[in-house]
Amino acid sequence: IPPILPFVSEDLALSTWQVTVLLAGFPAVALLTNFMIGPTVDRIGILRFFRLGLALVALCFLGSTLAPNGIALIIMRLLSGLVFPMIGMTTFALATENCAGLSGVQMIARISAAASFAPLVVLPFGILFGDILSWRLVFLILTCLALKILAGSFLISKLKGAPRPLKTTGGVRSEQFRNPAIRLILIMYFLQSLGFFTIVGVFPSLVTDAFAETVPRITIFVAGGLGGLLGVGLIGKVFPARSLLILARWAVTATVPIALLLPIGISWFAATCLVWVLFSLLRQVNVALLLGHGNITCLPTQRATFNSLMNVSFQFGSLTGGFLAAQLFFIDPSFWTVAVAGAAAFLFSAMALWHHRF
Repeated sequence: IPPILPFVSEDLALSTWQVTVLLAGFPAVALLTNFMIGPTVDRIGILRFFRLGLALVALCFLGSTLAPNGIALIIMRLLSGLVFPMIGMTTFALATENCAGLSGVQMIARISAAASFAPLVVLPFGILFGDILSWRLVFLILTCLALKILAGSFLISKLKGAPRPLKTTGGVRSEQFRNPAIRLILIMYFLQSLGFFTIVGVFPSLVTDAFAETVPRITIFVAGGLGGLLGVGLIGKVFPARSLLILARWAVTATVPIALLLPIGISWFAATCLVWVLFSLLRQVNVALLLGHGNITCLPTQRATFNSLMNVSFQFGSLTGGFLAAQLFFIDPSFWTVAVAGAAAFLFSAMALWHHRF
């Protein structure tokens, strides 16, 4: 929505409250959905819900394409918040089911890299189609992509994991919270999301102010995306032989000084680029290690529940981090306060890992 919002607002004459709901409605509904339906997905089967989610997402995209007014588009966005988690909580679970052990961690790393690299594609994609052609074409293309992935999912004839027996949904979330390793990962994921979005909430604006030309701005974020891809390569080549959480302990610890270096080099292009690459690399490594270890640790019949709780931690951290960034930047526009707050979240995350006994 953000890249095409100016074109949508002009075409549909959106009011201020409609723009607000259009932006905030999806994450708010998705957070609640992630928390509520995880055990149900585990009970019915992750592959079935993955396909059902894709079909419903395609319908929401198609409804957005045809939306005659702002109210209709808002309804489609709210419905998307209900059905998108059906894909989000099953994707990593499917990867773990079909790639046993550490190969599943490597696959999770690749998927999370695609998710982190996607914003680099989405921004110019949305602006290009919204400005030159039509914002409705963006939703139509996404409809076709969802249907293509849905068709491709039927190439999966059978999951490699063990059969998933039917079980009652009660107590699954509390059972996972009682598991010390999973509880640690959920807390870590929240702190990682909090630290990342506290910094990201302000950093792009500072880059825009510091560099007048478009090319340096884009270069910094493309370089960051490539740094994330490098992190995925490290997961695949360097990390497989070692304990995932021990590696995460060192990676999270290294993130703290890197976050504090961001304000220092903001006016120097080479320094900004290098520090952002390192920050993005460590961020990707941390996410992949936490997701990978969690999906291996939890029971196969509870992986959708685990991933739904991880999504809740991520979304709660992103909402909190965005709000915190806005408030701190209002108090201190120098970015130092924001950087220190983000680094503090990473520091608490590192302390939790160092305190944990493996």
